Amino acid sequence: HWVADVIKASNPDIIGLQEVRVHGEAGVNQLDDLMALLPEYPHTYFQAALVAGDFQEGLAVMSRHPLLAVESTKLYRATGNTDTTQRICIHARIRLPHMQIPVDFFVTHLAYAVQPQERQVLFCIFHTPVCDALVLCIYISLYSDIYLR
Repeated sequence: HWVADVIKASNPDIIGLQEVRVHGEAGVNQLDDLMALLPEYPHTYFQAALVAGDFQEGLAVMSRHPLLAVESTKLYRATGNTDTTQRICIHARIRLPHMQIPVDFFVTHLAYAVQPQERQVLFCIFHTPVCDALVLCIYISLYSDIYLR
């Protein structure tokens, strides 16, 4: 329950999650588990990036406030290296009561190789709609082996 404890301690309005897992046969659904521990975040969205049988792994958004619109987009998929996992980006538009304008909230998990990361970041930048308030949550894996070339 340490993830829920950290979220409660920081008290955010919106949460972006990466590597959220659902395993139907094993009865595991991490987003459902978090929702049970954090009922103050009733507005959620999950999108799988990886599906293998009844196992899914992807991204999620949790919010205290209603999601006005949500979409997910596939990002550039690397070929010819060890990280060929399909990456996605979730874009959620949320109106926070203390702001006059909606917030455009993005969450993604980039590839761990530098070249795909660069293309994925550029895609996110150039395909982001013009917005007044933007929050971008990016998880970047930094492994020393990618710098040894």
